[in-house]
Amino acid sequence: MSGHGNESPEGRPAPHLPRGGQDLPTQPKRDWAPLSPRQPSAHETPGHDYGYGPPGVPRVPVDHSLPLTALVCNGIATLICCNVLCIGGIVTAALALGSAHTDPEESQNLAKWSWAILIASVALQVIALIFLVEQGFFENDDAPSGSV
Repeated sequence: MSGHGNESPEGRPAPHLPRGGQDLPTQPKRDWAPLSPRQPSAHETPGHDYGYGPPGVPRVPVDHSLPLTALVCNGIATLICCNVLCIGGIVTAALALGSAHTDPEESQNLAKWSWAILIASVALQVIALIFLVEQGFFENDDAPSGSV
């Protein structure tokens, strides 16, 4: 036996030590506990848009198409057609967009109301236009006749 301490009694190198007599590096002693996985706080619930969520729970994408198109159509009807009744539709569509992440069901309900306001206001505008045409509101009485 040699005096190096890295050989077995049979003369072979010890399996746990590298050749050349070097000692293996030791693991540092930890005086802290390993990190535990993050637990959601009391106000966070799985399935909402708080970070990644627990594994295995898919994130449901929020659909903004219905309230967004309602907002655009109500805005066009207000600006181009001068339909001031559509302002209520703009407000409800904006509220629907604002609540899309927190309450998707309420968002869809508000978007449907916005569409209903748009349809009702356009129908009232058409009825008012027909009534005014029948009453002769757009006729010009001061215009000269066609004969000279």
